[in-house]
Amino acid sequence: MTHRRLKMGRGKVVTGASFWNREAEMRLFIERLDEGAHQLLVAQRRMGKTSLMAEVANRLKDRYVCLFADLQKCCSEPDAVVELSLQVHSHASLWEKVKRVFGNVMDKVESVYRQNMLGVRGHLELVHYEERLEQVLDRETCAFSLDMLTEAAVTGRLSGEALIAFRKEYTVEGRDANDVQKDILWVLEHDGYLKKGRDGYVFVSKLLRDWWKNRHEHFYAPVRERGERR
Repeated sequence: MTHRRLKMGRGKVVTGASFWNREAEMRLFIERLDEGAHQLLVAQRRMGKTSLMAEVANRLKDRYVCLFADLQKCCSEPDAVVELSLQVHSHASLWEKVKRVFGNVMDKVESVYRQNMLGVRGHLELVHYEERLEQVLDRETCAFSLDMLTEAAVTGRLSGEALIAFRKEYTVEGRDANDVQKDILWVLEHDGYLKKGRDGYVFVSKLLRDWWKNRHEHFYAPVRERGERR
């Protein structure tokens, strides 16, 4: 018999091979979803509620459009509409339903989004994304990572060509630039900043991308244009 050791995954969502031993809960959860029932998942903190939902969404991605909307920090109805809108905007049919249901407040969404989510309040909630990089990376690699994130925010993606240009621009004493960049990208993917798409790396969160762009785009020059300006 093969025994598997339980690895603690504090503070992060686990899915796939890292998620196991919850098959009974999974079957019941999916059964209730198929019945069209509303569900309330209650447990103590750190028991894996979010991981259970993420794994269900992963297994049902070919059958349902599964969205994750965190309303915990919403302080008003417009805040909640903004968060829901961010999640459904890329799904045309759902976006139309949201506009019909919340039509009476949709005119407020843009102003709430710009003034609150991208303003002072949003800054207080999102600035920790910068601070976290400063804690896990040294000064040189942190600057490297911030520049790549700003590239992705301002241009819409971190392309392969941009990655090559960054490796030419940044040097870390005693280390190969390619290895440094791979380590940074691992951190940015693992911690939920970026995800790899067809044409390069893009932000996982539209809110984080818009906030990052709003904060850093002033005077920013895309990496491939810098050589042309010298």
